[in-house]
Amino acid sequence: MSGLGQIEALGNPPGINNEAVLGLNGVANSLSYIVAEIEKHFHTAQQIYGLTANTMARKSVSPIVITGGSDAWGTELELHNGTVIESGSATKKFDMNQLYVNAVGTANRITMLEFYANTHSANVAATTQATGDTVTKNGHGLANGTKVMLNTIVTSTGINAYTVYYVVNQATNTFQLSLTLGGAAIDIGTGDGTCNYTVLTQTLITETVVSKSAVNSDALVIPIQMARQTCNTRITCRGYAGGGTNAISFFVGLHSYAA
Repeated sequence: MSGLGQIEALGNPPGINNEAVLGLNGVANSLSYIVAEIEKHFHTAQQIYGLTANTMARKSVSPIVITGGSDAWGTELELHNGTVIESGSATKKFDMNQLYVNAVGTANRITMLEFYANTHSANVAATTQATGDTVTKNGHGLANGTKVMLNTIVTSTGINAYTVYYVVNQATNTFQLSLTLGGAAIDIGTGDGTCNYTVLTQTLITETVVSKSAVNSDALVIPIQMARQTCNTRITCRGYAGGGTNAISFFVGLHSYAA
């Protein structure tokens, strides 16, 4: 058994559903314990999320794959696009609390993941030029190093939606894109086109050490220490592979809350 089926066979891991939450002095009837007990009635049982159409999807059979760099952080990818988790009110909240590692790394390599909470600006329409590999928006006002995310890409094949890019070589009306801060400009492909971009502000949520050795099993479960997020928060992730460029693939264990 492999993939999502093997994860589900493990059952829900211990969490707020299954274990006591002690209070300020380790007393089960303290205020914090009572609040935890009340919250049980307002959240779902833990669900397993994979990746579908560039955002997390419940019971998806596809693991989330983040590519690390050789002794460097890899490309940032969007996991959650700010839409409602599960169904119901747009005021829902959620927490990511477990990683179910599907495959990662090479033996004796430290592999890490880093998650971010994101705030996106409104979409800005721009054009893309194959000659010079530039994005044009008159008076864009973006400084070098600004993070942007693209969507609605037409014609240009060298750029991808839901991937974080850094602005480089900016001029008054044009800029180029790089996958790393201050890095080389990417080739945006052949043919002129159009895109929308949104400016991205990120706040670090958590950094998780995934593995020090090769893993090819859904049985490796890593806890995530992460503050609860509102459902309109966007989540991105990037990976690090010490001494290698191996991809990290995983599923996310998630609770959603009604309020």
